[in-house]
Amino acid sequence: MKHIKLFTTCLIISVIFSGTVFASEKISVFFDKDKAFVGDIINLKIIAQLDENEKLSANQDIKFNNFDVAGYDIRRISAVPNVYEINLQIAAYKTGLLEIEPAAVNYINPDGNEEQFFTPESKFEISSVLSGGGDENIRDIKPLRKLNRDIIYIILIILVAIAAVVFAVLLLKDIKKKKEEEAAAAIILTPQEKAFKNLQEIYDSYKSGNCDIRIFYYKMSEILRTYVSEKYHFNALEMTTVEFFEKIKRSLPQEINVNEFKNYLKIFSLARYAGFKPSGAETENNFNYTKNLLERL
Repeated sequence: MKHIKLFTTCLIISVIFSGTVFASEKISVFFDKDKAFVGDIINLKIIAQLDENEKLSANQDIKFNNFDVAGYDIRRISAVPNVYEINLQIAAYKTGLLEIEPAAVNYINPDGNEEQFFTPESKFEISSVLSGGGDENIRDIKPLRKLNRDIIYIILIILVAIAAVVFAVLLLKDIKKKKEEEAAAAIILTPQEKAFKNLQEIYDSYKSGNCDIRIFYYKMSEILRTYVSEKYHFNALEMTTVEFFEKIKRSLPQEINVNEFKNYLKIFSLARYAGFKPSGAETENNFNYTKNLLERL
């Protein structure tokens, strides 16, 4: 009988523990609390051990059903073994024993291609503030006080309303005028001229220190893909790096080396990671290479 009670106790503890921490061979999930109320911030930590030379993307779109992601940060905590730590702040908007379904996390393999792994599935208990021990000092809302209908206040409210309407009309006219000016400017420029203009503007912003290096590479890739989309009539913006290379390589001029172009495209995948820090000379070479592509494509 004692052995049965001991076995039952161990089984219950293991079930409760599995709801808080779930570990696979390479991925573990930890919470900073056992349960929470709706709207509470829950700190969720994911420890991921990747293979050697694999890198975790700093830009993620992590989503969980029944939970909002309030923020996250990613850092590498060990090189050997290759371990990353993801700290997320999540908040539930439903009550009950909620499932935290697997979420996709992007990483890049040693070949420079993007892949994914999924976080382990787990559960978390969320209680209602009104029924589960919230603020005991909550009271019924008092009846609204009637407004004092003084004639002066009424006149002031009317004047404020008129001023707000006039301001809104003027603002809409200004917005419409700016859109017309932008549309007129866009009509004058050819797609190639517009690409050159946008590329030079983002490069000048980077050189003046007003643009982060990763934002610069993202914008430079976007400018190139937008130009290619307009000229060759396919949606390059929605393609992966591999798909984009396979689609455009047949249109490359003979003077552009295919392997050199393939390595150039990998730079934009690397630029999404926190450890990406190219030298000024490398960035200038990539900028000039992009200009050359816009001239010859």
